[in-house]
Amino acid sequence: MLKRILASLFMAAALCAPAQARVDEVTYLKNGVYSGKIGTYALSGALYLDAAQAAKLIGGKIYWYPVSGKLLLQIKGKKVVFLMKSDSVVINDEAEQFPNPMIVRGGKAFLALNFFVSKHFADAFGFKLEYNPATGALAAQRAVNITSINYFSHQDKTRIVVYMEEPLEWQASQKENNLFKVTIFGGVVGREEKLSVGDGAVRGVDLLQENKMARVVISPDENFGKASVFKLSTLTGWSSTSRSWTCRCGRP
Repeated sequence: MLKRILASLFMAAALCAPAQARVDEVTYLKNGVYSGKIGTYALSGALYLDAAQAAKLIGGKIYWYPVSGKLLLQIKGKKVVFLMKSDSVVINDEAEQFPNPMIVRGGKAFLALNFFVSKHFADAFGFKLEYNPATGALAAQRAVNITSINYFSHQDKTRIVVYMEEPLEWQASQKENNLFKVTIFGGVVGREEKLSVGDGAVRGVDLLQENKMARVVISPDENFGKASVFKLSTLTGWSSTSRSWTCRCGRP
């Protein structure tokens, strides 16, 4: 009888135990080169990275305030703020929804791996990270150099502007299906975008990421006429550099 009671108590304790967790490591690669290891904590199927180790290898630093449960991750002047027991992060002073971004174990702060590979991270810091669960490797990709795309409708034309962090070469072409495409060599987008225009000249615009290049695909509308592509120059210090280009789609 006593053995049965003890067995029952043991089973009850096992059922009441916290979700299974384990501590491990991931490998960090920068441009394919080994940079170091990052400690991890796996909890309920989600993987978290040691915040201090991750920040150091990625090229940033953290400011951890354990009393308030606040952590600031800063990389090259850009910052993201995490709070304990919060389902949001503050990216460059703007709040974004993100479930369970941070946990604390043994006095250490751990940040969700899902955040590091999310569009929020790429938007905040200007480069992408990718995780390979088969190899346990977290890899830094090339820096984002195409930040956004926008359009401006005018009476005689539609202007489509691509904003870049550096001058890039491109090639424009128009296919038999009338799609107008601009290939940007070496372009890395923060995230793919799809713009719905519908102004009579342009139906929509897609910004796509492909291998070693980005592509802008313009879907013409019934009044689509001649299209031309040119650079817009901005003054930086003492030199003029092309930091964006415009596709002007005229009406016939």
